[in-house]
Amino acid sequence: MALEKNARLVSHITSRSSLHEARLERWLIRCKNSMDRTKQAIDLYYTLKSLSPEMMSDWNTQSKWFKTISKLAYYIAMPQLTPEYDRVVCFGSLSEDPTDFVIEDWYRMSLMTFEVRMCEDYCPRDIFIIDLANLTQAHVAKYSFPSMKKVEVCTMVIHSFNILFSAMPVILIQGHFHR
Repeated sequence: MALEKNARLVSHITSRSSLHEARLERWLIRCKNSMDRTKQAIDLYYTLKSLSPEMMSDWNTQSKWFKTISKLAYYIAMPQLTPEYDRVVCFGSLSEDPTDFVIEDWYRMSLMTFEVRMCEDYCPRDIFIIDLANLTQAHVAKYSFPSMKKVEVCTMVIHSFNILFSAMPVILIQGHFHR
């Protein structure tokens, strides 16, 4: 496949195993079958990913950070699509106690979910449901300037559709806040 050859020539793509055909196929579909757009998307994705290795690595569900954050927060893509073929994604806090809550870990967990979807999901549009039931001001206070910078870089990876031809081309079409 031409995309595979091109991606292997890009020097900052370190994980060659993440370039399997299914993933490249989804990128191509989401970039409206444009080879040039897909090549740019792949390059942008790995460029942005290399800018924040602490958020984009240690994606092991057996890691201590993952076990801790899984007890405190959730990020779940619903298995059933809407009638318009959109994916509903729900996320929120499971505990009102923010003592052990680390915003970077929650975001890393959401990036892990998104990475799996990039490999297996054809759905290009999302509807977010944000559960505010257990969210407190103390949770919000954990969102410091350094963590904002890390999250901003990672968000560029996900939502770079709005930046440059989509590195992870998923469009957020609705957001709903639920208390």
